[in-house]
Amino acid sequence: MTRSAPQTRTDRKRAQIRAAAQALLLQHGFQGTTTDAIAAAASISKETLYRYYARKEDLFVDVLRSLTVERAVWVRLMERPAEPRNPRQLRALLRSAVQGLLDTMMQAEYLAMLRLIVAESPRFPELGDGFRQTVLEPGSTYIGTLLRAGQRNRIVRDNLDPPTVTRMFIGTLLTMVLPNGLIHGSQPPAAPDRRTIETFVDHLMDLISKQRN
Repeated sequence: MTRSAPQTRTDRKRAQIRAAAQALLLQHGFQGTTTDAIAAAASISKETLYRYYARKEDLFVDVLRSLTVERAVWVRLMERPAEPRNPRQLRALLRSAVQGLLDTMMQAEYLAMLRLIVAESPRFPELGDGFRQTVLEPGSTYIGTLLRAGQRNRIVRDNLDPPTVTRMFIGTLLTMVLPNGLIHGSQPPAAPDRRTIETFVDHLMDLISKQRN
């Protein structure tokens, strides 16, 4: 199931404001983007802007959310049952999670927003909080849920610590994104190839499984 286009007036107006804000943020940065400029680019009054977003930080987080948890690929991932009954199902769910998270994080717009966060979060720590809320926390919650379900169904080792393995999982994905997308290079951003993803999932299954699959 994919996320349908905005239907209500509120949804349409929020989408209009987000689009204007995203373009300005990527061009001028967080500090350099004023609420006056956002309102003008969105063709609304400042009063209307503040009615939807009380603070510029709130708008920034909503832009991040539109690039992550509201994307169709993420919605489909979160809607899949997270109750694997055997190693094959667990592997398929982990494979989908890897692909979904990488597809999200390797968007050109999202990478640009991450660079903005890295550059400006020392002055605006709310930006880092927004990153954790929109990507790290939902992704970590989903992986942790999978691991605990695997333990309940006796396909994941009982002595495994889900929070630790979840951090290892997310950390590995970030190391895939950092050199291939976040840091500018001579080549355009590129997600890991299928073989790399399959190998990662294979090693993860070796680590967590009660038996080889």
